[in-house]
Amino acid sequence: MSGGDTWVDIPRILGIPFTQPDKVHIKENTDPNWRHVLKLLDAMQMSFVKLSSEMDALTKEIQLYVDEQLAVVEDADSSSTTLNVDGTISAVPTIVPHFEINSEAMVYLSEIQDCIKLLSLRSQQVQRLYQSRDASLSSNSEGRAELQRQARALVHQAEEVYI
Repeated sequence: MSGGDTWVDIPRILGIPFTQPDKVHIKENTDPNWRHVLKLLDAMQMSFVKLSSEMDALTKEIQLYVDEQLAVVEDADSSSTTLNVDGTISAVPTIVPHFEINSEAMVYLSEIQDCIKLLSLRSQQVQRLYQSRDASLSSNSEGRAELQRQARALVHQAEEVYI
């Protein structure tokens, strides 16, 4: 989303054709495509924040399902008996429900959730940094500094994902 890119920077330096679309670096706020970059960053930020929120809700829902299934398995471990027609007592076989997602799978799901959260935070951070370079959004140093503070705060939020 930002930073240097070998596949763009080297062709620019050498004057050779690009192997992928050109990009607008954060310092190129006079580039004619700058306004498109801001629109793209806005769209990415909105999409990734929504995706992160949806993933959080899905993970919680799946965790509840796993917890319920584990409770069913624990309840099924208690022995049950039944009275047969001939008067004898026999054990009732326990039927344990089959489920694909278990507590071990939740570790992987949590990792995916963290990745999506980091992508969301990164998109917001890059958006704020680009906005801080845009004259129409941060015409004074106080506005620019505030956007940069917000970008740093997002980095600190991302640090919390790892803790």
